[in-house]
Amino acid sequence: MSEQTEGFPPRLPLFFVALLPQGDAKFQINNAKHQNSSRFACRVALKTPPHITIVPPFRLEDEKVRTMITAVKNHFEPPVNLTVKFGGVSAFENRTIFLDVLPDSAINAYDSAAKELVAQHPDLFPTVKFHDAFHPHVTLANRDILPEDFDEMMDFLNGLTYPTQTNNLRLEVLHLDRGRWEVVEL
Repeated sequence: MSEQTEGFPPRLPLFFVALLPQGDAKFQINNAKHQNSSRFACRVALKTPPHITIVPPFRLEDEKVRTMITAVKNHFEPPVNLTVKFGGVSAFENRTIFLDVLPDSAINAYDSAAKELVAQHPDLFPTVKFHDAFHPHVTLANRDILPEDFDEMMDFLNGLTYPTQTNNLRLEVLHLDRGRWEVVEL
């Protein structure tokens, strides 16, 4: 069945902006996600690279994508001097298990900059909805967690090894492509 139904416009492509850990931090987080998937058949989190969301998902017309990416690259400071410190494993209800990012003024500055960017360019970020409070984190499992597995999964993920911090990050725009989130390459 086509995404376009008679009388309705086609669904627009989906994007978000994130900080992506690189190197060893990326490897350790991906390893935890893969171990969790093998043990609990939890696969949704594998569809996205390890990331800290800065601008939540939004839909945008194809012809505006280049302009949006330019606006993102021009608005944010490159994360060359940013160090992200990770806390323990935590959860949002029984729906999402994540590696916590410890509060820090430098990471909070990215949230403030994101809100400024969206306010300055509502035509490029028309459907962005920020949460009331910024809670930076890296998702380990979400949406396909069986309720009966939640406590065991939390214990399992708490027992794995994670990075304590990283200063090896990239700011990227990601796009949903055939069910997987990929970095937008222009």
